[in-house]
Amino acid sequence: MRDRIPSIHIIGKPNVGKSTLFNRLVRKKKAIVDNRPGVTRDAVEGEVRFDDRTFRVVDTCGLFGDPGDEIEEKMWEITEAGVDDGDLVLFVVDGTNPPTSEDFKVVDMLRSKGVKPLLVANKTESQKKYDNNLAELYQLGLGDPIPVSAEHGYGVYDMLEIALESLEPVFEALEKESGEDKEEPIRVAIVGKPNVGKSLLFNALLERERSMVTEIAGTTRDAIDAVVEMYGKTYTLVDTAGMRRKNRVRYHTVESYSILRAQRAIESADVCVILLDINSQISDQDKKIAGFVENAGKPCVVCFNKVDLLSEPEKEEQYPELREEARREFYFIPYSQVLFISGKEKTGMRKLFNAVDECYASYTTTFGTGAINTALERIKILVSPPSPKGKRIRMYYATQVGVKPPVIKIFVNYPKIIPDNYKRAVKKHLRKFLGPLPGSPMFVKFTGRRKK
Repeated sequence: MRDRIPSIHIIGKPNVGKSTLFNRLVRKKKAIVDNRPGVTRDAVEGEVRFDDRTFRVVDTCGLFGDPGDEIEEKMWEITEAGVDDGDLVLFVVDGTNPPTSEDFKVVDMLRSKGVKPLLVANKTESQKKYDNNLAELYQLGLGDPIPVSAEHGYGVYDMLEIALESLEPVFEALEKESGEDKEEPIRVAIVGKPNVGKSLLFNALLERERSMVTEIAGTTRDAIDAVVEMYGKTYTLVDTAGMRRKNRVRYHTVESYSILRAQRAIESADVCVILLDINSQISDQDKKIAGFVENAGKPCVVCFNKVDLLSEPEKEEQYPELREEARREFYFIPYSQVLFISGKEKTGMRKLFNAVDECYASYTTTFGTGAINTALERIKILVSPPSPKGKRIRMYYATQVGVKPPVIKIFVNYPKIIPDNYKRAVKKHLRKFLGPLPGSPMFVKFTGRRKK
């Protein structure tokens, strides 16, 4: 696990440029930016390296002064709870317009918690407009504003210098605490369709509401990650947006960007948990999501969630049938375990994280060249080599050329004409003889023998 690093929380009302500032700091478009207010619904994190210092930046939900629905109320609750976790708060306001009642409400909340933020006046591309508005900004009672333009980068360097100066005592305290090297946590992405309980599971494992949970499908828009310790080990959990069918999602919308981030979360994960609703049949979209995981070469665990809704007799009757259905529908990931959990009641968690550990161990496995070639000799005896176009296929030797996942390269005489069914048979027997590799894919490449 990495040593803890300081965190800076960016807060403010909607549409003042918090996500634009966040993306500027992390130097990538990690937070979704849109002109509509309230697009960011969950806290999004990223790491920043500046002046030989590393810290975490958290982009939070926009704070509506008068929440109009359940989601806006949740956004306020999540941001207010997250302020307590930050080492420094950047309170972002529109530097060219007078503060509103929403701004003053945020100031009251911060004061009630004893938090003294840095006041960041964004959108100050026009110096004249900013100067005309400066007296109004002082009415917030937070001292000198720091003028920046997150969109163009003006003033951001100066803001970071002031922020690091404020964080210096935190850095010094953490340097005293740090010492021994720790393992990097396993990165676990929770993926699935909308409303299967991804955010509920995520929050239950964190034991606090970090990702927004409502009955409204598609509430989560960003990929949210957090470090959690389970059964003596540390993991980075990633809660992703629900992935709907492509023909139901319009291009260049907030939802389309959310799905893109979910796919990127799969690509950056060490292990994926494919979450299903136990009350719904496995759909084509469930299979497509599993296909994303397989194409990315990631190990995975298939989990039926919401088992708390079943009685004990129903569980006894349905579990074997559901396990068989999962094996049949997800035939392309036969190595994946099928588990039954309840995110709401946190049942089945030990089995889940044992399976995650097994997945990661398989994902990072290395085999000796001797063991691989011994297995290859056995395969030559068990599986008759084909003779496509009258040319008999010969496998000479093999070696492992990659991990995450394991990749085996087999040198043959005619790699381009090997039938697919023979490739599948060789791969199946390699898994059998080298080890079952529970949870993880294994890739096998056939290549021409190197010439002397």
